[in-house]
Amino acid sequence: MLRIALLLSVITLASVVLLNVLITTDRELVEADVGRLVELARQGGDEAVDGILASLADDYRGTHPFSRDRIVRGLERYVGQGRLELLETGGYQSLWVGDEIMIPILRLHARTRDGHEGNLLLRIVYAERAGEWRIVDISRYELGR
Repeated sequence: MLRIALLLSVITLASVVLLNVLITTDRELVEADVGRLVELARQGGDEAVDGILASLADDYRGTHPFSRDRIVRGLERYVGQGRLELLETGGYQSLWVGDEIMIPILRLHARTRDGHEGNLLLRIVYAERAGEWRIVDISRYELGR
């Protein structure tokens, strides 16, 4: 009887571990999407701009300086024209906030080909729209949020 219980416990544990390996969670999908967007920005060009803009939801709610218009202008200026020489991120993790997934702190370090360099701390919020995770808000990270 003890052997059967032990065997069932091992099979159950192995099944849980296997399922965790095979199933990608929504948070992991969002984190992978952020990585994909950063890689697109590194590559530059018009296709990268289009790919990044496609990640914004139709009901994107970001405001100045992260309004949709400002994002378009910034992407066209730096990514579309291939002006980024370096784009790095720190580590980032997502968390659930209601029915949205937020990356509370995304650090971006960028350097342009003309020598400008800077850091930006962002808060990015994703929500599921038509079966896909889309960005619904981008804002500056602020202590206390």
